[in-house]
Amino acid sequence: MKQINKKDILYLWIIVLSFLLFVFLLSNTMYLYGSQLDWNSQHFTIPEYFRTLFYSTKELFPDFAFNIGSGQNIYNLSYYGFLSPIVLFSYLFPFVSMQTYMIVSTIISVIISTILFYVFLKNKKFSSEVCFASSFLFIFSTSLSFHSHRHIMFITYMPFLILALFGVDKKVDSNKGWLLSLATFLMIMTNYYYSVGGIAVIIVYGIYRYLQNTNKVTLKQFIKNFINLIIPIIVAVLSSMIILLPTLYTLLNNRAKTNSSIELLELLIPHANVENVMYRAYGVGLTAIVIPAIISFFKMKKENIFLALILLCAIITNLPNYILNGTMYIDPKSLIPFLPLYVFVIAEFIKNIFDKKINYKVLIPCLIAYTIFVIIEDVKVDYFVVETIILLISIFAYNKMNKKVIIILPAIIIAFLSAYNISKTDNLVLKYQYKDETREIRKPIKNITSSDQDFYRIANDTSKSITTNNIYGNIDYYNSTIYSSVSNQEYNKFYYDVMNNNIPYRNRALTVTTNNIMFLMLSNNKYLISQGKPLHGYELLSSEKGIHVYKNENVLPLGFATSNVMSYEDFSNLSNPIKQEALLNLIVAETESNNKFVASTQNVELEYDKILKHKNIKKEKNGSYSINADDTIKISYELPKQFKNKIIFISFKMNKKSSCSKGDLAIKINNVKNTLTCSSWKYYNGNETFEFVLAEKDLKELNISFIRGNYNISNIKTYILDYASIENVNKKVDQFVVDKKNTKGDYIRGNIEVTKDGYFMLTVPYDTGYKIKVDNKTVKYEKVDEAFVGFKITEGKHQIEIEYQAPLKNISVLISLFGIISFAAITYIESKRRI
Repeated sequence: MKQINKKDILYLWIIVLSFLLFVFLLSNTMYLYGSQLDWNSQHFTIPEYFRTLFYSTKELFPDFAFNIGSGQNIYNLSYYGFLSPIVLFSYLFPFVSMQTYMIVSTIISVIISTILFYVFLKNKKFSSEVCFASSFLFIFSTSLSFHSHRHIMFITYMPFLILALFGVDKKVDSNKGWLLSLATFLMIMTNYYYSVGGIAVIIVYGIYRYLQNTNKVTLKQFIKNFINLIIPIIVAVLSSMIILLPTLYTLLNNRAKTNSSIELLELLIPHANVENVMYRAYGVGLTAIVIPAIISFFKMKKENIFLALILLCAIITNLPNYILNGTMYIDPKSLIPFLPLYVFVIAEFIKNIFDKKINYKVLIPCLIAYTIFVIIEDVKVDYFVVETIILLISIFAYNKMNKKVIIILPAIIIAFLSAYNISKTDNLVLKYQYKDETREIRKPIKNITSSDQDFYRIANDTSKSITTNNIYGNIDYYNSTIYSSVSNQEYNKFYYDVMNNNIPYRNRALTVTTNNIMFLMLSNNKYLISQGKPLHGYELLSSEKGIHVYKNENVLPLGFATSNVMSYEDFSNLSNPIKQEALLNLIVAETESNNKFVASTQNVELEYDKILKHKNIKKEKNGSYSINADDTIKISYELPKQFKNKIIFISFKMNKKSSCSKGDLAIKINNVKNTLTCSSWKYYNGNETFEFVLAEKDLKELNISFIRGNYNISNIKTYILDYASIENVNKKVDQFVVDKKNTKGDYIRGNIEVTKDGYFMLTVPYDTGYKIKVDNKTVKYEKVDEAFVGFKITEGKHQIEIEYQAPLKNISVLISLFGIISFAAITYIESKRRI
């Protein structure tokens, strides 16, 4: 390692202080250093749940997340830091809030990454000035700077990736792979998704180093070197199977589909792809200097040509992008791990400028050609052209005056301003608002859980609710909601396609709290925290600062048994609202129906011609309604007497989609919102039939809002139901009494007295991995009600124990142990080897 001198320490302090200034300017003492988007709803709340669960169970490797999403395989949440060394370290600091910990740890992660990168360049014998300029560009790449407060998992693995590059050098130079294995293992454990790109970076850099050390490349020698490089990586992968295999299962079974249709030509035809590497947070996020750097790197050296071709390929084609995104869609965020290699090439470019070794006869024509390419692609070229001109002027001035500051100063100023301007577009969380809102929600939850010792779920429907994933540090708080890129898809389909809950957001991955009284009662939501009007059956318990706590004693229990069973065939023949009523009165299973279900839900007619009478609404000849809302259209309609104080179900088809240039379509009825995302949005929510369940106690009128856009709706259906018809559903079933003391971690335990042979259902999403014992005898279970765990049960008193074991967990533990033992053995052998 080349010695770090006083000048290097000075430069590192400048870089670190510049980044801390950047953080200060953005947060400005008023804001938390975290985005209102996703960071606020996932990136610290899910790690906080991991830690809370650990404090409760003392289990370092749990399988089951019972508190959120009605009970999920915990590996559905792997992406958010489950078993990440950074998150695990937080378990040592229970006195530090997870929100504070994640902010500080992410800032430290960015700084450590940059210091390691500086040292990495120093080891390559770059001058202190080159290391300074390049490391400054590195830390103020928008991928690092922006996602230090937005999507932190995009970058938290970066210190370990750079450490792995040190490991590659160690492996190539001294044939010792322990550092490469260790760093790669830590990178995978930190984020499995970005470790794929990270391993690609390690391999690319490893091949570059072997090519650099080899005079003449033969196939035999290349294969030998490649195997030598890949062995430490394989050891790391084996060691991290504890996270990889169970997570792979969840990805194959529970990953939501994307609205992506990619043709081969689109992947192979060259594009300018400026946003892949420049001026965008969801990409590598460098400035225009990266393009001339890659062009200049094409020297007649095999290793340079190889590396430059790889990096150029990621810019001008979408194939690497598509592959690294798991062939789901094209999104340049997958290229973020390549940041160190791009900046390494920039460092070489700056060095060549200082050494006056730039071949302008090649560089200038190539830059002109690329600029024309960008213009043809109809991409904004202003920044690129202006910055390139500034760079060329700086090079010309340097060649005249030999002052390195002429090159460095414009480069770092542009990088800082670019990073700051892009980060300013992110809406950060107001510090006082977060504290106030969290405090206001924690208080009623604590009051509920301390006074009611039964098992129940709590629906949190306040606008002040921080997130669907937040359990507010209270392990006795259980909810039915979840927001994760991977979640139980059986449950998600049931939530939206069977119970017809409204979809208020752009992403169907959000199963948020609903006002659908039918779902709340089915899913054991005994308590409702809301800022709105009371629902049928929910009585007001307390009210403070506009937050109301309601209680409904008549919701179904967590688990129950009944002899009333319906076959899936008969269930499929019911209309949607009647299905919801049926689910409150019986269990649907793979069996024959044993009762004649008579629905109380009635199909009725509302005068929609009268309701939708508006100058911007036109009834078409086919009976549909066209709505042209240049601005939000609001309509109020007093309900006829027979509709008042009923539960009302309204549905209609959305016949028109909006282009993404115009935005999404959204309609509200009495504050129940449905959204249809624009047609080409990659997470298109498919909400082409809007469903509304209105269950306010004193429902007297419809208040309809069409958010700005052009609509065409048809096939409007209306059903009504008296709450009295479902009020006592819990008294018609045999209740499973949960043993809360022994229901913890991966186990649910309790007792039930069954009055008649039938089925038992647990309102926990069906999945592979449950082990169920009734009176200490293992029983087979099946999917009932299209989403939940169920099994046949006989009359009498029974003890029930339900354990969840994540699929592939056991085999993954064994493979990880084998990998760790292999790592220890190889490290020992390497320590005895002479260099």
